Amino acid sequence: MPDIENLTKHYGEKTVLSVDRLAVEKGETLAVTGPNGSGKSTLLKILSGLTKADSGTANGFGKILSIPQASYAFSMSVEKNVLYAMSGDKKTERAETILKRLGLYELKNQNAKKLSGGEAQRLALARLLVNECDTLVLDEPTGAVDIDGADCVWRAIEEYRKDSGCTVIFSTHSPVEAGKHADRILLLHNGLVTEDAKPSDFFKEQKSDWGKKFIAQFSVSGD
Repeated sequence: MPDIENLTKHYGEKTVLSVDRLAVEKGETLAVTGPNGSGKSTLLKILSGLTKADSGTANGFGKILSIPQASYAFSMSVEKNVLYAMSGDKKTERAETILKRLGLYELKNQNAKKLSGGEAQRLALARLLVNECDTLVLDEPTGAVDIDGADCVWRAIEEYRKDSGCTVIFSTHSPVEAGKHADRILLLHNGLVTEDAKPSDFFKEQKSDWGKKFIAQFSVSGD
């Protein structure tokens, strides 16, 4: 079972992340929510290997694929961007399948540098989902996309999770998005986990004062 023990990160004298213990069920979708500066991106960067923790361990996550908030594209066609990230047989067929799932197939011959921000974010996800992993780590995966694009993103992620059996960990500012797509929600505040619950319990009753304050900002329901 993937787990985290005594994980900390400091910038100068400021502690930006401090997680005593966190066990993650293999195959579950875990949302990490909270305001700016709560530690969401720091946690995901540590899991992805982009940032080194000052102490503690994160074990059992296996092969991890991740995308940061800032997406990028190579100066080549959309389809070649995806093919560039692939290996193995039937590359073109697999690339076309994921481009269709993410609503990018009609743009496959366009230079990827001409994509909008939301399209570029979906392309970055496409490059991930044509490969295999044990854990998918996504920092604000719908941050730059519109409503229709977000629907495409979540359908593609869920199909990938079902096909692969991988664990999905994603960050979001929105508890509404977390409630719709996660099996479990973590709420961070000042680097600490203040809530850890299934969506229905998370919205029904918050254990911490900060959790109550955070949820009160949103008109949300776990139903």
